[in-house]
Amino acid sequence: MSELLTKELTVRQKDILKSKDLPQQWDQLDMSIQESIESIEEMLQFLEQKYGKTFVYAGYKKANRTYHDEESLLAYAVGDDPETQKCLVNRTKDGLEDTYGWVLAFPVFRKKMQDKVSDLLNDNNYKLFTKLLGVSNDGTVKASTVVVVIETAYDNASKELFDKVASRLSNEEGVYKILMYCVAPGTTESMAQHNYEQIMNSDNTLGRYSSLASASK
Repeated sequence: MSELLTKELTVRQKDILKSKDLPQQWDQLDMSIQESIESIEEMLQFLEQKYGKTFVYAGYKKANRTYHDEESLLAYAVGDDPETQKCLVNRTKDGLEDTYGWVLAFPVFRKKMQDKVSDLLNDNNYKLFTKLLGVSNDGTVKASTVVVVIETAYDNASKELFDKVASRLSNEEGVYKILMYCVAPGTTESMAQHNYEQIMNSDNTLGRYSSLASASK
C-alpha cells in the first residue's frame, strides 16, 4: 500500500482535526484537508525549530489566488497569552515568514515606555498600552503608537501633563505617535491590552490628545 494511503498523523494533527469534527485517519481525509493538515504541521515545526518553544495551533487559512491571500497559520507559544500573544506564519514566494518577533519585542518595549513616563503619571489611575506598527528582523521596534489612558479631567492641567509625556517619549526610538485619553473614574480598572479600545466609549471618554513623535514630523 502506498505511503499516500498509510501516512500516520501526529497526535497534534489528530487533535486539530478532532477539534474541527474531521476524521483522524489520513485515508479518510480528502486531498485538500490532507494538504492543509500537512502545512499546519510544517508551519508549527518551523516556529518550534526557530524559537526553541512549543507552539499551539490557533487558526489556519489556505492561499486564495483570487484575492491574493497568502497561506497562513495563527499560533501561540506554550506559556504565552493566547489572547494577546498570537503570531502569524505566512508562506511567501521566498518561504515561510513569521511575526513572533513582534510578540517577543512587545513586553520589552511596553516596559521601556512605562518606565519612561511612570514618574509623570503615578499620581493618577492610568494604564499604558502600545501598538507595534513595525519590527525589524532582529526584534527592534521601528514604529509604534503609545497610548496612555488616564482617569483625569479634560482640562488645562491634563493638557500640560500630556505635553510632558509627549516630550518625554517623542525622541524615543520606535515611537511614531503618542495618544492620551482622559476618562471617567473607574474606567481603567478592567482595561487590558486586548480590550481597552472596546471599553472606551462616548460615556466614559472625556477627551483625547495626540502628537507625532519628533522623527515622524
